Amino acid sequence: MGLDMYMTQKVYIGAAYKAEERPGELEIKAPFGEDIYKIPMAKIEAVELDFMYWRKANAIHKWFVDNVQNGVDDCGNYLIDEEMLEKLYRDLTKAILSQDATIIPPTEGFFFGGAEADEYYWRELKRTLENIKPIIDERKNHMMNRTN
Repeated sequence: MGLDMYMTQKVYIGAAYKAEERPGELEIKAPFGEDIYKIPMAKIEAVELDFMYWRKANAIHKWFVDNVQNGVDDCGNYLIDEEMLEKLYRDLTKAILSQDATIIPPTEGFFFGGAEADEYYWRELKRTLENIKPIIDERKNHMMNRTN
């Protein structure tokens, strides 16, 4: 038992809409054995991808509770929009560059792990920053290509 958090990315395909109906099948090989699942493309509305996983990263947890969940820690699923992801990126960058743990402070809680700004704390901040940077860069590149 512990503080486990997941961030996923939902990619909308929209094939379930008649106007966007896609022919063909998506074939997925089972992780064990030789089974292959064939899913009609017309049935796929979205694909959910694992984006990031945290274990006992209580400072990141607190940041999401404070900035996304309106201070309510209810273990729910929340949409992280582009603006909020960029705010997290800015806060992480500022905390790491200044080595100021008060920007994204560790917090205490039942099964939350240590509440110190120790090596694990800084490693999780850096890992989070490294994982969200490509998404922010990709989105900015996509927006620039649309305006050109």
